[in-house]
Amino acid sequence: MDAALADYERALELDPTMLRATHMLAILRYDRHEFSLAARDLRKVVDLIPGNDYLRFRLFLACSWLGDAKHAAKELQAHLDNRGPTKKSDWTSIVGDFLLGRMPEVGFLKAAENSDAKTTLEQRCEAFYYAGSQRLLKGGETVKAAKYFQASLDTGVKRFTEYGSARIELNLLKASVHE
Repeated sequence: MDAALADYERALELDPTMLRATHMLAILRYDRHEFSLAARDLRKVVDLIPGNDYLRFRLFLACSWLGDAKHAAKELQAHLDNRGPTKKSDWTSIVGDFLLGRMPEVGFLKAAENSDAKTTLEQRCEAFYYAGSQRLLKGGETVKAAKYFQASLDTGVKRFTEYGSARIELNLLKASVHE
């Protein structure tokens, strides 16, 4: 992670407008539990790409870790409300409802199921990651969180940032058990 961090920082030195580098730097900082820096970088990116729900989800989580869950929830709610018309069954609306506490975990995990097998794997990858993150955030339920992070990895959807973040969180949880 240190090498990746250095690469993204160097890329931004060369081209401060490189959105992808800022985005990935923010995710990396989040994964390193550098929530203040992650929130700062995520804010930069959401200002430039305001319609990206997943960046908003990470910003919500980072701000929640920083103790600003109430304000983070208001920001996420405002973002979801301003997206325009969406179906209640829209996956990102479902993720947002779960993060905002408007959908129980059981219903959220069930909602990840889809008639298309590929979509199911992708949505389950995300659902298990967010469920694990919420377990850690809301009460330090490390055993259940670890099971969810492992379930995210078991989907094999390696191209999703949630997959990589689940892998890192699981490694951090395992390391803390051995300390």
